[in-house]
Amino acid sequence: MMSMERIVLSSTSSRSSEGTMESFGVRSWKTLAFVGLTSLVLGVSLLHWPTITVVAVALLFAGYTIVDEFLVLAAATRTAALEETRR
Repeated sequence: MMSMERIVLSSTSSRSSEGTMESFGVRSWKTLAFVGLTSLVLGVSLLHWPTITVVAVALLFAGYTIVDEFLVLAAATRTAALEETRR
């Protein structure tokens, strides 16, 4: 009887840990490791070269937002066109 309780508890705890990773948008340990390593490298470079790193991060973020906005506009346009054809 005791071993059955341990099996139930261990399976419940593994499910909750999987749910926690998925709630952060991480489905793979490789993704989590990449994000952690990237954060570590960014932190160290901010300590050694603060001005250059801030400028580089600002430029990367600006590029990301521009590309993201074009993709959002394309998706919105496509969705609107699909809605028009359904009517």
